[in-house]
Amino acid sequence: MVATVCFIGASTMAGAGDEDGLGWPGRLRRMIPKAEENFTFYNLGVRGNSSTMIAERWRAEIAARLPDNAPGWIMLTMGNNDAAEFEDGTLRVPLEKTLANVRGIVAECSRWRRTLWISPTPVDEGKMPFYSRQLGKNLTFRNARLGDLATRFAAIAAEFDAPYFDLFSKLRADADWARAIRLNDGLHPDGSGYEAIARHVHGWDAWKAEVAKAA
Repeated sequence: MVATVCFIGASTMAGAGDEDGLGWPGRLRRMIPKAEENFTFYNLGVRGNSSTMIAERWRAEIAARLPDNAPGWIMLTMGNNDAAEFEDGTLRVPLEKTLANVRGIVAECSRWRRTLWISPTPVDEGKMPFYSRQLGKNLTFRNARLGDLATRFAAIAAEFDAPYFDLFSKLRADADWARAIRLNDGLHPDGSGYEAIARHVHGWDAWKAEVAKAA
């Protein structure tokens, strides 16, 4: 039976900035032998979504695509938009609200279906501020704050035994990613950056285990 994989997140999940329109889920799919025969991928990334917004929509959107009796799993990422700083220094989502949101999502999600959770991604601070067309405001993203979220998320994942991938640390050391965000808007990469994400996720043991079970 074909396994369904639902990818839930925001703009870096959706593939904003990718000239080929694939994002990293589409590029990851191309790395799987016989993917067309064995898998259905749904990219449920929505540009500009914070954890508050993801909390409001994830269950209904996934349930419509991944029935309880069907094989498959969930790929989850969030946090970058929460960490956005407005010009007055306030955060788009306060830290404690972000942690409460993600704890609630991961608790419910991991009880319901196999859930693989991926950290926020680093930015090029030299390209800040970033103008958000969704909000009509300038936003600043800082790697210290995103790295802190990645660490805090790892601790929450451990509470629920949810496989967690520190993509933030992987990409901070990845020259392809650094170049891809520098040449784009500092937050979203071009296609080469999404290829870098796909490469890292493709090598993650938790991902490989799920693919092997379904293939």
